[in-house]
Order: sequence, then C-alpha cells, then structure tokens
Amino acid sequence: MQQNMDMDDEDEPKKKWSVNGVIGDKRTLLLFL
Repeated sequence: MQQNMDMDDEDEPKKKWSVNGVIGDKRTLLLFL
C-alpha cells in the first residue's frame, strides 16, 4: 500500500511538470532566487 501511495504522489507532480513545462521551471527559479 505504501509503495503504491508513493508512486501515485510521484506521478502527479511529474504530470504537472510536463504540463507546465518551462513556466514551472521559471516559477521554481524565482522561488529559489
């Protein structure tokens, strides 16, 4: 059960990152800066 939960958590952000693409990267850079 725990392994499935972890995989699901990883899949969701990956999909969001792929959708956001460059925009997501820019936002993270701004946050880090």
